[in-house]
Amino acid sequence: MKCHHLVFLSAVILLASAREYPRSGQALKTRTLDVGVNPLDWPCPIDEDFAPCICVEESNGDLNIDCSAAKTDVDLANAFGAGFSFPGINKLVIDHTGCTDCNLQNLALGIFGEASFKHVDIRQTNIHTVEEGAFSNSHTTLLTLVLPANMISLFPFESITAYVMLTQLNHNSNQIGYVEPITSASLTHLYLSNNPSISFDASLVQNCPMIKVVDFHNDNFDEVPVLIQSPIGMFTGLEFIAQINFAGNNIVHIGSGTIIGSLDTLTEVNLSNNNIDDVEPVFVSGFSPAGATLLMADNEIHILDEVIWEDIFIEISAPESIDLSGNPLLCGCEIAWIVTNAAYNTILTSTTTCEDDVTVVNTLPPDWFIENC
Repeated sequence: MKCHHLVFLSAVILLASAREYPRSGQALKTRTLDVGVNPLDWPCPIDEDFAPCICVEESNGDLNIDCSAAKTDVDLANAFGAGFSFPGINKLVIDHTGCTDCNLQNLALGIFGEASFKHVDIRQTNIHTVEEGAFSNSHTTLLTLVLPANMISLFPFESITAYVMLTQLNHNSNQIGYVEPITSASLTHLYLSNNPSISFDASLVQNCPMIKVVDFHNDNFDEVPVLIQSPIGMFTGLEFIAQINFAGNNIVHIGSGTIIGSLDTLTEVNLSNNNIDDVEPVFVSGFSPAGATLLMADNEIHILDEVIWEDIFIEISAPESIDLSGNPLLCGCEIAWIVTNAAYNTILTSTTTCEDDVTVVNTLPPDWFIENC
Protein backbone atom coordinates (compact mmCIF):
# COMPACT_ATOMS: atom_id res chain seq x y z
CA MET A 1 0.00 0.00 0.00
CA LYS A 2 2.83 2.44 0.85
CA CYS A 3 4.36 1.73 -2.55
CA HIS A 4 1.12 2.68 -4.30
CA HIS A 5 0.94 5.96 -2.31
CA LEU A 6 4.53 6.82 -3.28
CA VAL A 7 3.81 6.25 -6.97
CA PHE A 8 0.69 8.41 -6.77
CA LEU A 9 2.55 11.24 -5.01
CA SER A 10 5.31 11.16 -7.64
CA ALA A 11 2.74 11.44 -10.41
CA VAL A 12 1.14 14.49 -8.77
CA ILE A 13 4.53 16.22 -8.46
CA LEU A 14 5.29 15.44 -12.12
CA LEU A 15 1.97 16.91 -13.28
CA ALA A 16 2.47 20.09 -11.23
CA SER A 17 5.95 20.66 -12.59
CA ALA A 18 4.78 20.17 -16.20
CA ARG A 19 2.28 23.06 -16.06
CA GLU A 20 3.50 26.62 -16.65
CA TYR A 21 1.55 29.30 -14.85
CA PRO A 22 1.00 32.83 -16.14
CA ARG A 23 3.48 35.49 -15.22
CA SER A 24 2.26 38.40 -13.15
CA GLY A 25 -0.12 40.52 -15.26
CA GLN A 26 -0.01 38.09 -18.21
CA ALA A 27 -2.58 35.63 -19.46
CA LEU A 28 -1.68 31.93 -19.64
CA LYS A 29 0.22 30.90 -22.74
CA THR A 30 1.26 27.44 -23.88
CA ARG A 31 4.85 26.34 -23.73
CA THR A 32 4.66 22.80 -22.43
CA LEU A 33 1.67 20.58 -21.95
CA ASP A 34 0.31 18.72 -18.96
CA VAL A 35 1.01 15.01 -19.07
CA GLY A 36 -1.66 13.28 -21.09
CA VAL A 37 -3.14 16.50 -22.55
CA ASN A 38 -3.76 16.55 -26.31
CA PRO A 39 -1.99 19.55 -27.96
CA LEU A 40 -5.08 20.09 -30.09
CA ASP A 41 -7.01 21.03 -26.94
CA TRP A 42 -4.88 24.17 -26.50
CA PRO A 43 -5.65 27.32 -28.52
CA CYS A 44 -2.02 28.49 -28.81
CA PRO A 45 0.73 26.40 -30.42
CA ILE A 46 3.52 25.10 -28.22
CA ASP A 47 5.89 28.02 -27.63
CA GLU A 48 8.95 26.28 -29.01
CA ASP A 49 7.10 25.46 -32.23
CA PHE A 50 5.75 28.98 -32.60
CA ALA A 51 8.98 30.85 -31.87
CA PRO A 52 9.98 33.58 -32.44
CA CYS A 53 6.31 34.63 -32.33
CA ILE A 54 4.43 34.75 -29.05
CA CYS A 55 0.82 33.67 -28.62
CA VAL A 56 -1.15 34.86 -25.60
CA GLU A 57 -4.59 33.66 -24.60
CA GLU A 58 -6.33 36.53 -22.86
CA SER A 59 -8.74 36.08 -19.96
CA ASN A 60 -11.70 36.59 -22.33
CA GLY A 61 -10.46 33.80 -24.60
CA ASP A 62 -9.04 36.07 -27.32
CA LEU A 63 -5.75 35.01 -28.90
CA ASN A 64 -3.28 37.84 -29.47
CA ILE A 65 -0.04 37.28 -31.35
CA ASP A 66 3.17 39.30 -31.33
CA CYS A 67 5.62 38.46 -34.10
CA SER A 68 7.92 41.44 -33.61
CA ALA A 69 10.83 39.02 -33.11
CA ALA A 70 10.26 37.45 -36.54
CA LYS A 71 13.02 39.14 -38.52
CA THR A 72 12.51 37.54 -41.94
CA ASP A 73 9.82 36.10 -44.18
CA VAL A 74 11.12 32.62 -43.33
CA ASP A 75 10.84 33.28 -39.57
CA LEU A 76 7.22 34.33 -40.00
CA ALA A 77 6.25 31.43 -42.28
CA ASN A 78 7.93 28.87 -40.01
CA ALA A 79 6.12 30.17 -36.95
CA PHE A 80 2.68 29.97 -38.55
CA GLY A 81 3.59 26.56 -39.92
CA ALA A 82 3.13 25.30 -36.36
CA GLY A 83 -0.62 25.45 -36.92
CA PHE A 84 -3.47 26.45 -34.65
CA SER A 85 -6.17 24.28 -33.16
CA PHE A 86 -8.35 27.39 -33.14
CA PRO A 87 -7.09 29.55 -36.03
CA GLY A 88 -9.29 32.58 -35.26
CA ILE A 89 -6.85 35.22 -33.95
CA ASN A 90 -7.96 38.50 -32.41
CA LYS A 91 -4.87 40.59 -33.11
CA LEU A 92 -1.52 40.24 -34.89
CA VAL A 93 1.26 42.71 -34.08
CA ILE A 94 4.63 43.07 -35.82
CA ASP A 95 6.67 46.11 -34.79
CA HIS A 96 10.28 46.36 -35.97
CA THR A 97 10.94 49.78 -34.45
CA GLY A 98 14.62 49.96 -33.54
CA CYS A 99 15.49 46.59 -35.09
CA THR A 100 18.66 47.03 -37.17
CA ASP A 101 18.90 43.49 -38.56
CA CYS A 102 15.23 42.86 -39.36
CA ASN A 103 14.49 42.20 -43.04
CA LEU A 104 10.88 41.15 -43.37
CA GLN A 105 10.07 42.03 -47.01
CA ASN A 106 7.10 40.17 -48.42
CA LEU A 107 3.72 39.06 -47.09
CA ALA A 108 3.12 36.21 -49.50
CA LEU A 109 0.09 34.04 -50.12
CA GLY A 110 -0.05 31.43 -47.36
CA ILE A 111 2.53 33.03 -45.07
CA PHE A 112 0.05 32.97 -42.18
CA GLY A 113 -1.02 29.37 -42.71
CA GLU A 114 -4.64 28.80 -41.72
CA ALA A 115 -4.79 31.73 -39.29
CA SER A 116 -7.43 34.42 -39.60
CA PHE A 117 -7.37 37.80 -37.88
CA LYS A 118 -9.70 40.51 -36.64
CA HIS A 119 -7.01 43.15 -36.23
CA VAL A 120 -3.59 43.44 -37.90
CA ASP A 121 -0.98 46.04 -36.93
CA ILE A 122 2.35 45.81 -38.79
CA ARG A 123 4.75 48.76 -38.70
CA GLN A 124 8.35 49.90 -39.11
CA THR A 125 9.31 46.88 -41.26
CA ASN A 126 10.98 46.54 -44.67
CA ILE A 127 7.86 44.99 -46.19
CA HIS A 128 7.48 46.24 -49.76
CA THR A 129 4.89 43.78 -51.09
CA VAL A 130 1.60 42.50 -49.72
CA GLU A 131 0.48 39.79 -52.10
CA GLU A 132 -3.06 39.06 -53.17
CA GLY A 133 -4.37 36.49 -50.70
CA ALA A 134 -1.88 37.15 -47.88
CA PHE A 135 -4.87 37.70 -45.57
CA SER A 136 -7.40 35.66 -47.56
CA ASN A 137 -8.39 33.58 -44.53
CA SER A 138 -9.58 36.82 -42.94
CA HIS A 139 -12.14 37.80 -45.59
CA THR A 140 -15.02 37.45 -43.13
CA THR A 141 -13.22 38.48 -39.92
CA LEU A 142 -10.80 41.36 -40.56
CA LEU A 143 -11.91 44.65 -38.97
CA THR A 144 -8.76 46.78 -39.05
CA LEU A 145 -5.68 46.53 -41.29
CA VAL A 146 -3.07 48.96 -39.97
CA LEU A 147 0.19 48.97 -41.95
CA PRO A 148 1.94 52.33 -41.34
CA ALA A 149 5.62 53.21 -41.70
CA ASN A 150 6.69 50.26 -43.81
CA MET A 151 8.09 50.26 -47.35
CA ILE A 152 4.93 49.01 -49.06
CA SER A 153 4.69 49.86 -52.74
CA LEU A 154 2.56 46.92 -53.90
CA PHE A 155 -0.79 46.23 -52.25
CA PRO A 156 -3.92 44.63 -53.74
CA PHE A 157 -6.40 47.47 -53.19
CA GLU A 158 -8.77 45.82 -55.67
CA SER A 159 -9.26 42.94 -53.22
CA ILE A 160 -10.56 45.14 -50.39
CA THR A 161 -14.10 44.38 -51.49
CA ALA A 162 -13.62 40.78 -50.29
CA TYR A 163 -13.08 41.88 -46.68
CA VAL A 164 -16.70 42.24 -45.78
CA MET A 165 -16.16 43.46 -42.19
CA LEU A 166 -13.19 45.81 -42.75
CA THR A 167 -13.69 49.29 -41.27
CA GLN A 168 -10.17 50.76 -41.18
CA LEU A 169 -7.35 50.65 -43.74
CA ASN A 170 -4.14 52.49 -42.80
CA HIS A 171 -1.25 52.83 -45.24
CA ASN A 172 0.31 55.98 -43.81
CA SER A 173 4.03 56.53 -44.48
CA ASN A 174 4.64 53.90 -47.15
CA GLN A 175 5.67 54.01 -50.81
CA ILE A 176 2.24 53.54 -52.35
CA GLY A 177 1.93 54.56 -56.02
CA TYR A 178 -1.34 54.44 -57.94
CA VAL A 179 -4.36 53.32 -55.91
CA GLU A 180 -7.18 51.61 -57.74
CA PRO A 181 -10.71 52.79 -56.88
CA ILE A 182 -11.75 50.99 -53.71
CA THR A 183 -15.01 49.11 -53.38
CA SER A 184 -16.13 48.31 -49.84
CA ALA A 185 -19.52 48.12 -48.18
CA SER A 186 -17.97 48.41 -44.71
CA LEU A 187 -14.91 50.73 -44.87
CA THR A 188 -15.27 53.84 -42.69
CA HIS A 189 -11.67 55.08 -42.21
CA LEU A 190 -9.01 55.37 -44.94
CA TYR A 191 -5.50 56.66 -44.17
CA LEU A 192 -3.07 57.18 -47.06
CA SER A 193 -0.93 60.06 -45.82
CA ASN A 194 2.84 60.52 -46.25
CA ASN A 195 3.09 58.56 -49.48
CA PRO A 196 5.17 60.87 -51.70
CA SER A 197 4.42 59.07 -54.98
CA ILE A 198 0.75 58.29 -54.43
CA SER A 199 -1.95 59.02 -57.01
CA PHE A 200 -5.59 58.13 -57.40
CA ASP A 201 -8.68 59.15 -59.31
CA ALA A 202 -11.57 61.15 -57.91
CA SER A 203 -13.57 57.91 -57.87
CA LEU A 204 -11.30 56.48 -55.16
CA VAL A 205 -14.01 56.13 -52.49
CA GLN A 206 -17.18 56.59 -54.53
CA ASN A 207 -17.96 52.91 -53.98
CA CYS A 208 -17.42 53.10 -50.21
CA PRO A 209 -20.86 54.19 -49.00
CA MET A 210 -19.97 54.04 -45.30
CA ILE A 211 -16.76 56.11 -45.50
CA LYS A 212 -16.43 58.75 -42.77
CA VAL A 213 -12.75 59.72 -42.55
CA VAL A 214 -10.14 60.12 -45.30
CA ASP A 215 -6.58 61.31 -44.68
CA PHE A 216 -4.29 62.30 -47.57
CA HIS A 217 -1.97 64.78 -45.85
CA ASN A 218 1.65 65.19 -46.99
CA ASP A 219 1.10 63.34 -50.27
CA ASN A 220 2.42 65.88 -52.80
CA PHE A 221 -0.96 66.48 -54.47
CA ASP A 222 -1.20 69.66 -56.52
CA GLU A 223 -5.00 69.48 -56.58
CA VAL A 224 -7.94 67.79 -54.93
CA PRO A 225 -8.95 65.21 -57.55
CA VAL A 226 -12.26 65.89 -59.28
CA LEU A 227 -14.48 63.85 -61.55
CA ILE A 228 -14.81 64.78 -65.21
CA GLN A 229 -18.57 64.35 -65.17
CA SER A 230 -21.01 66.25 -62.96
CA PRO A 231 -21.11 66.25 -59.99
CA ILE A 232 -17.36 66.68 -59.89
CA GLY A 233 -16.69 66.35 -56.16
CA MET A 234 -14.98 63.08 -55.17
CA PHE A 235 -17.04 62.98 -51.96
CA THR A 236 -20.39 64.03 -53.41
CA GLY A 237 -23.14 61.55 -52.61
CA LEU A 238 -21.31 59.92 -49.68
CA GLU A 239 -23.84 60.02 -46.88
CA PHE A 240 -21.48 59.75 -43.91
CA ILE A 241 -18.34 61.64 -44.98
CA ALA A 242 -17.21 63.73 -41.99
CA GLN A 243 -13.45 64.36 -41.97
CA ILE A 244 -11.30 65.17 -45.01
CA ASN A 245 -7.58 65.91 -44.70
CA PHE A 246 -5.52 67.27 -47.60
CA ALA A 247 -3.10 69.27 -45.41
CA GLY A 248 0.56 69.56 -46.30
CA ASN A 249 0.23 69.12 -50.05
CA ASN A 250 0.98 71.49 -52.94
CA ILE A 251 -2.57 72.55 -53.78
CA VAL A 252 -2.88 76.01 -55.36
CA HIS A 253 -6.44 76.22 -56.71
CA ILE A 254 -9.76 74.72 -55.60
CA GLY A 255 -12.68 74.91 -58.00
CA SER A 256 -16.42 75.01 -57.41
CA GLY A 257 -17.98 71.80 -56.14
CA THR A 258 -14.66 70.17 -55.25
CA ILE A 259 -15.44 69.22 -51.64
CA ILE A 260 -19.12 68.63 -50.99
CA GLY A 261 -20.83 66.94 -48.04
CA SER A 262 -24.11 66.15 -49.74
CA LEU A 263 -26.06 65.59 -46.52
CA ASP A 264 -24.34 68.26 -44.40
CA THR A 265 -22.13 65.72 -42.66
CA LEU A 266 -18.73 67.45 -42.77
CA THR A 267 -17.22 68.08 -39.33
CA GLU A 268 -13.62 68.89 -40.34
CA VAL A 269 -11.95 69.84 -43.60
CA ASN A 270 -8.20 70.37 -43.33
CA LEU A 271 -6.47 72.18 -46.19
CA SER A 272 -3.68 73.73 -44.12
CA ASN A 273 -0.06 74.02 -45.24
CA ASN A 274 -0.68 74.13 -48.97
CA ASN A 275 -0.10 76.95 -51.46
CA ILE A 276 -3.76 77.84 -51.97
CA ASP A 277 -4.22 81.35 -53.32
CA ASP A 278 -7.37 80.91 -55.39
CA VAL A 279 -10.74 79.38 -54.51
CA GLU A 280 -14.01 79.51 -56.40
CA PRO A 281 -17.56 79.90 -55.03
CA VAL A 282 -18.81 76.75 -53.29
CA PHE A 283 -15.34 75.19 -53.30
CA VAL A 284 -16.40 73.51 -50.06
CA SER A 285 -19.87 73.05 -48.58
CA GLY A 286 -22.02 70.64 -46.66
CA PHE A 287 -20.82 71.28 -43.12
CA SER A 288 -22.66 69.73 -40.19
CA PRO A 289 -25.01 72.11 -38.35
CA ALA A 290 -23.95 70.35 -35.13
CA GLY A 291 -20.47 71.86 -35.42
CA ALA A 292 -17.61 71.91 -37.90
CA THR A 293 -14.18 73.39 -38.58
CA LEU A 294 -12.43 74.56 -41.75
CA LEU A 295 -8.65 74.59 -41.39
CA MET A 296 -6.79 76.57 -44.04
CA ALA A 297 -3.82 77.92 -42.10
CA ASP A 298 -0.50 78.63 -43.81
CA ASN A 299 -1.67 79.15 -47.36
CA GLU A 300 -1.43 82.14 -49.72
CA ILE A 301 -4.96 83.55 -49.46
CA HIS A 302 -5.05 87.34 -49.83
CA ILE A 303 -8.69 88.29 -50.23
CA LEU A 304 -11.77 86.95 -48.44
CA ASP A 305 -14.23 87.71 -51.21
CA GLU A 306 -17.74 87.98 -49.77
CA VAL A 307 -19.22 86.26 -52.82
CA ILE A 308 -17.06 83.21 -52.19
CA TRP A 309 -16.77 83.08 -48.42
CA GLU A 310 -20.06 84.26 -46.94
CA ASP A 311 -21.84 80.96 -47.54
CA ILE A 312 -19.11 79.21 -45.59
CA PHE A 313 -19.46 81.67 -42.69
CA ILE A 314 -23.19 80.95 -42.69
CA GLU A 315 -22.63 77.18 -42.60
CA ILE A 316 -19.88 77.29 -39.96
CA SER A 317 -21.28 79.59 -37.30
CA ALA A 318 -19.46 78.53 -34.13
CA PRO A 319 -16.71 80.79 -32.73
CA GLU A 320 -13.10 79.97 -33.66
CA SER A 321 -14.20 77.49 -36.34
CA ILE A 322 -12.39 78.87 -39.41
CA ASP A 323 -8.61 78.98 -39.17
CA LEU A 324 -6.90 81.22 -41.73
CA SER A 325 -3.80 81.97 -39.67
CA GLY A 326 -0.56 82.31 -41.61
CA ASN A 327 -2.25 83.73 -44.72
CA PRO A 328 -1.33 87.20 -46.09
CA LEU A 329 -4.86 88.55 -45.68
CA LEU A 330 -5.61 92.06 -46.90
CA CYS A 331 -7.43 93.90 -44.13
CA GLY A 332 -8.79 96.92 -45.94
CA CYS A 333 -12.38 97.42 -47.03
CA GLU A 334 -12.37 93.99 -48.69
CA ILE A 335 -12.74 92.50 -45.20
CA ALA A 336 -15.36 94.96 -43.93
CA TRP A 337 -18.20 92.46 -44.43
CA ILE A 338 -16.62 90.28 -41.71
CA VAL A 339 -15.43 92.95 -39.29
CA THR A 340 -18.77 94.78 -39.22
CA ASN A 341 -20.77 91.62 -38.62
CA ALA A 342 -20.46 90.62 -34.97
CA ALA A 343 -21.43 87.01 -35.67
CA TYR A 344 -18.99 86.56 -38.53
CA ASN A 345 -16.14 88.25 -36.70
CA THR A 346 -16.05 85.58 -33.98
CA ILE A 347 -15.92 82.69 -36.43
CA LEU A 348 -12.29 83.30 -37.39
CA THR A 349 -9.72 81.95 -34.95
CA SER A 350 -7.90 84.40 -32.71
CA THR A 351 -4.69 83.39 -34.51
CA THR A 352 -5.94 84.64 -37.89
CA THR A 353 -3.99 87.80 -38.66
CA CYS A 354 -3.66 90.32 -41.45
CA GLU A 355 -0.78 90.29 -43.91
CA ASP A 356 1.46 92.01 -41.34
CA ASP A 357 1.21 88.78 -39.32
CA VAL A 358 0.52 90.88 -36.22
CA THR A 359 -2.94 92.43 -36.37
CA VAL A 360 -5.62 89.92 -35.37
CA VAL A 361 -8.60 90.17 -37.72
CA ASN A 362 -11.27 89.85 -35.06
CA THR A 363 -9.77 92.76 -33.09
CA LEU A 364 -10.11 95.27 -35.95
CA PRO A 365 -12.40 98.23 -35.03
CA PRO A 366 -15.81 97.83 -36.72
CA ASP A 367 -16.60 101.56 -36.44
CA TRP A 368 -13.69 102.48 -38.68
CA PHE A 369 -14.89 100.12 -41.40
CA ILE A 370 -18.48 101.36 -41.08
CA GLU A 371 -17.32 104.95 -41.48
CA ASN A 372 -14.72 104.43 -44.23
CA CYS A 373 -15.98 101.53 -46.27
